[in-house]
Amino acid sequence: KFKVASGQIQVRPKNCPTFYYPLHPVTSKPFLHFPHSSRIQLLGLPILLGTSGFTYDHWKGIFYPISIPKKKWFEFYCSKFDTVEINASFYKIPTLKAVQSWDNRSPPNFRFSFKMSRLVTHVKKLKNCTNELKWFLSVLEPLMPKISAILVQLPPNLKFDILRLKGFLDILPDSYPFVFE
Repeated sequence: KFKVASGQIQVRPKNCPTFYYPLHPVTSKPFLHFPHSSRIQLLGLPILLGTSGFTYDHWKGIFYPISIPKKKWFEFYCSKFDTVEINASFYKIPTLKAVQSWDNRSPPNFRFSFKMSRLVTHVKKLKNCTNELKWFLSVLEPLMPKISAILVQLPPNLKFDILRLKGFLDILPDSYPFVFE
């Protein structure tokens, strides 16, 4: 349920608290702000709020205040959300420097999800990919305590093969949480 009144948009999902978002004075679009998970729970468990990515230029002036330079967007994002999915890791394995920077610039309770490199899922198709998997996971090592999930998104044309899947599952370390799509 959405309602706009007196410079704010009111959002009240069914059976949830009401959130108010101030409207941008020029664009009349809402400045987004979500309460942190410590304030939202479902069945006694915290709900982590986040998005897939945080570096979208079209968010400037809508989510990111115009006064904040792009190099400070991540800190601002972390002040509003609890988690982020790094989708870019599918296309390019992040550098160790970038991962260390995310670790240093995020609060201790912030969580990350990473999409598995396409080298593993789409190029190697889960076979003979031990080196690529080790490379991917070694880069993520500094963030290990903050990783909620590593998403293994399989190609749509990959036919189910129990032996291929078992072989891949056998090389996955127990130290990371993996989810499959």
